[in-house]
Amino acid sequence: MSTDRPRRAALLALVLLTALVLLTALAGCDRGRHHDPAPSDAPRIQATSVTSAAPRTEITITGDFFETRAARNLVFFGPAQAEVIEAQPDRLRCVVPAGAPAGGTQLTVTTRTGTSPPRSFTVLASPGAPAVQRIETTAGQPTEVALPGARLRITGSGFASDPAQNQVWIGPVPASVRTASPTALEIEIPSDAGSGTVGVATNGVASTDGPTLFVCSDTASDLDRDAVGTAAGALLRGAPRTHLLVEIDAQDDGGTVWEPDTSALLAIAARLDERLYKPGAIAVLQPQPFASQRTSWTNADLAALQSGVRDLYSHGNTVVVHVQFVAGSYRDNDRVIGLTWRATEIAVFEQALRDRLGPLSPNASRAEQAVLTHEFGHVLGLVDVGTAMCTPHEDPASPGHDINSDCVMYAEISIRATALQIRQTDFDANCKCDLQRAGGR
Repeated sequence: MSTDRPRRAALLALVLLTALVLLTALAGCDRGRHHDPAPSDAPRIQATSVTSAAPRTEITITGDFFETRAARNLVFFGPAQAEVIEAQPDRLRCVVPAGAPAGGTQLTVTTRTGTSPPRSFTVLASPGAPAVQRIETTAGQPTEVALPGARLRITGSGFASDPAQNQVWIGPVPASVRTASPTALEIEIPSDAGSGTVGVATNGVASTDGPTLFVCSDTASDLDRDAVGTAAGALLRGAPRTHLLVEIDAQDDGGTVWEPDTSALLAIAARLDERLYKPGAIAVLQPQPFASQRTSWTNADLAALQSGVRDLYSHGNTVVVHVQFVAGSYRDNDRVIGLTWRATEIAVFEQALRDRLGPLSPNASRAEQAVLTHEFGHVLGLVDVGTAMCTPHEDPASPGHDINSDCVMYAEISIRATALQIRQTDFDANCKCDLQRAGGR
């Protein structure tokens, strides 16, 4: 790890100065998800050749501003990505994906210029179709994450005993079936697979309602190794990175596992969904404990920890952000509660947070939400650290932070000493404008 990146992050760390302020955080970027008006040059769907179809049925989408290269048009039926067979500026020919959600769903097209407003479409479940129940490792452990080349087991019903009579897709990419029984298929993840909905077709009849599998790398990509804020575009836009996975590790010091409250994780997942365009899926994994007695952390310590405990990195159509919750405090400044020190790396000093809260520490969830939102804001390049400002609103006294004391990107997150009343819980209008103009919602 080059020394300039942690140094840059350290310069963005600030000390809490007021009596009511308990938390501080560092640099980064953020965004979320709902259907906003599309940019003028974003794709638009005018009509579909049919309004309902079963999986593996070919349909035609007509509209405007489609890419002429099929692979640059990302067609989604809900969270399930379709195979695009042919592309013209005003029409796309695609196949309804196996594993798409049965019933009414939202059809969208995402290109480099944006995501179309959704159009209603009905996916029909076929009689006698196979059903996918869950994805497991070959040892029988349920999983939602895999590496390219790994072997996994799909359990369910209605499969054929002959592997050749079963077809499996991860998103639009076919996976080879190694062994088969009526209730289980063993597959190998293709090297070119990205994250996507898992679908199965047996003797030509395809499943619906498939689970999402996140395909990641076990080696850091250039995106993961880069400076704070440089992953903002990949996170905010819907293409080509269609999926976001958040991996979390929590220190076990032998007496306490310093992990966040579940409600804080649900809240940050909802905030990301609100601000990011991710037509595939956004998921936050459950915290995984790691053993360590360390109680004082430098940037070098955090980097060494990350290399030892982080399992997943960005790959293909997926961005992975890693958050490590640790005991003790930041050696350079024990008032720091959160730190974003690389493009996809966040550290939260959970014990320091709870110590500051004192008697309120059993209700730390809202404080954790505020810290996570602030740090993800840095990952998304706010303010002016990778994501340009619509209107100047960076605090000259606190670079990388908002001048508005009611914004969660303000340098000091305030909590009253008598109750968990947090003034800053969301991005202000200026930050939201920055995210939207950079490709988010």
